[in-house]
Amino acid sequence: MPQPWIFIHGAGSTAHTWSRQHRLPWPTMFLNLPAKPQILPDHLIAALADWIVPQIHEPAVLVGHSMGGAIAQTLALLVPDKVAALVLVGTGPRLILEHFGSSPIRPR
Repeated sequence: MPQPWIFIHGAGSTAHTWSRQHRLPWPTMFLNLPAKPQILPDHLIAALADWIVPQIHEPAVLVGHSMGGAIAQTLALLVPDKVAALVLVGTGPRLILEHFGSSPIRPR
């Protein structure tokens, strides 16, 4: 069986962003991210990644648009055993990585 693909939308959007992908011939999951107005922006990506982790039951291809791509990249750093591949759509290359502690990866 093919690996599942998990689709993560960007800020200000919903899972409907991925409506054209609903007919893919392999397992898919389309997440609707919860609103997190009480979280500071610097911690939002990590908080949303933490919300997604329990929903990944096997290594998956993560597809992220914009902020969803930042979340997907964060998941690849936090739980690499659950991420088979990343597909990034309109995602910036820089992340704020203070919450990774002594990670050797640092933004420039």
